[in-house]
Amino acid sequence: MKQGLRFALAGTVLAAAIITALPKKAQYTPRQVEEQSAAGAAAYLHSLRANQITGEVTQEDIQSAIESLANMPESSIGLNWAERGPNNRGGRTRGLAINPANPSEMYVGSVSGGLYFSNNGGLSWLEVNPDQENLAVMTIAYSKNGDVYYGTGEGLYNTWTTGYGASTSSGFPGAGIFKKGANDNAFTQLSGTSTLSSIGAIVCDPNNNDKVYAATSSGIRMTTDGGSNWTNPLQGQIGSNGTCWDIHMDAGGNIWGTLGGRVMKSTDAGSTWTEISKSSAGSTGLPRSGGRIMFASASDDADYVYVVQITSGNALAGVYRTTNGGKYGVKSRDLSTLKIRMDEIPVSLAIAQAAKETGWGTSRFAQEGNALFGQWTWSGEGLKPKEAEDGADHKVMKFNILQASVRAYQRNLNTHPTYNSSVWNPHNYSKAVRG
Repeated sequence: MKQGLRFALAGTVLAAAIITALPKKAQYTPRQVEEQSAAGAAAYLHSLRANQITGEVTQEDIQSAIESLANMPESSIGLNWAERGPNNRGGRTRGLAINPANPSEMYVGSVSGGLYFSNNGGLSWLEVNPDQENLAVMTIAYSKNGDVYYGTGEGLYNTWTTGYGASTSSGFPGAGIFKKGANDNAFTQLSGTSTLSSIGAIVCDPNNNDKVYAATSSGIRMTTDGGSNWTNPLQGQIGSNGTCWDIHMDAGGNIWGTLGGRVMKSTDAGSTWTEISKSSAGSTGLPRSGGRIMFASASDDADYVYVVQITSGNALAGVYRTTNGGKYGVKSRDLSTLKIRMDEIPVSLAIAQAAKETGWGTSRFAQEGNALFGQWTWSGEGLKPKEAEDGADHKVMKFNILQASVRAYQRNLNTHPTYNSSVWNPHNYSKAVRG
C-alpha cells in the first residue's frame, strides 16, 4: 500500500514536470497602466497659477500681474530680441554655448529634444545626431582650444509635488557628459560620467584646456585630463555627494559651487573649498538654502558675485550680492568697516615688493602667471621654479588677472600667522613694528 502510494506520488510529480517543460502557447498579458487622478493634475495646475507666497489664485493678483507687465521698464541699453529657434522641438532650450573664437558658431540644447548647431548666428540650425545615447541636453561649454562638452539629465531640475504629497518629475534622466574634440566630427560619451543622472552646469578653465568642472546630482566633479578621469574634489567631507545645482567661475578664476544647500568657493583651482554660506547668516551673510541655487558674476570684477536661491517649493527665496567676493561680510564697498577688519597696506610697499619680486615685470612668473609677489602654493595650479631644490614640491601661484595677484597678496598679509602682530607706523609707512 505504502509502496503504491509512493509510486502514485512520483508519477504525479513526473507528469507535472513534463507538462511544465512543454512549450506554452503565447498568451496576451494586458499592460498595467497607472492612471493619475484628476485631483493630482488639478493640484499641479494650481501650483503653476497660484501666488507663490499665499498659494491662492485671486482676481486682484491677476490684475496686478497685468499692470506690472504693462509698466515694466524697457531695456535702458536698447536691447531688441528676436526669436531664433530651433522651432518645433521638444522641451525648453536650456543650454547655449557660443564659440569664443567664432561667434557665428553656436550650440543650443533642448531638455528633451537634443542638440543643435548653427554656423550663421542662429539663422538656421542643424540637428546633431538624433540617435545620440541621450537627448536631454542641459548645459553646453566650449574649452580653451575649441573642445565642446554637453551635460544631460533634467530630472533633478524639473520636479513638483503631486496631489498625494509625493515628489515627481517629467524630466528625463541623463547619461553623463558628452564631448567632441576641436578636430572631431562627432560627440562621444565620457564613460567616467555615465552613471550621473543630472548635469546642471559645465565650466571649462579658460587657461587649461584639460580642466573642466561639472555640477552634478552627486556633487561637484572635476577632470584635469580632458574628461578621461573625474574626481570629487570634496571627497571625504560631510555631504560631498550632495546635490550641486550650479557651478561658476568668476573673473578672478575662483570657482563657486553648491553642495546640498550650501554655497562653496575655491580660490585654488578646485583643490580646497570653503563654505561661504552660513546656517545663521544674519543681515549681512549668505544663508544656506533648502532648494536650488544659481550663480552669476561681473565679467571684469571678481568681487561682484550674485546668488539666486529658490525654496524647495519652487518659490523665490532671495537674490544676494557680494561686492567683496564673499569675504569679511563688508557690503557696498564700506571702507570704514573694511578698515576696522583689516590693516591698510602701504601702496609704496606693494609696488616696491612687486618690482623686486618680478624684476620690474620681466620674470617668468609675472609674464606667464600674473604673479607679482612670488607667493608659494602646495596645492592647486602654479608655476614650478626651474631652480627648485631637490625634493621641493612647491609652486609659485598663478592668476588669471593681475588684480587677483594683488588681492591674494593683500589677503596673505592680513591673514597669515607670520604677520599676525605686525602694525604699520601711521606716520611712516616705510616702518613696521612686530610684537
